[in-house]
Amino acid sequence: MPEVNPNKMASSMLHFLKNIYTTNIQYMMMLQDQSLRILTTLLDHGLATQKEAKDILEDWAVNSRTAAIDFQKKTEDSFEKLTRYLDES
Repeated sequence: MPEVNPNKMASSMLHFLKNIYTTNIQYMMMLQDQSLRILTTLLDHGLATQKEAKDILEDWAVNSRTAAIDFQKKTEDSFEKLTRYLDES
């Protein structure tokens, strides 16, 4: 029976989890973009075409996109740090 290397197992598990994370973050960003397009269309063609509503939507879009990108960068940094740690061990 082959010897089990805990670092290699942890590294493989980390790679697997990173792939799952990457896929989920891509879907989240796509869903956010689609939601923004739908809301923008509703505001442009709906009865509630007040400038205030459009401004709120634009602010929300910028803030949520910025938060998602920051979250993605921090998570990817954490994955990178953990990968380096496992590779050095």
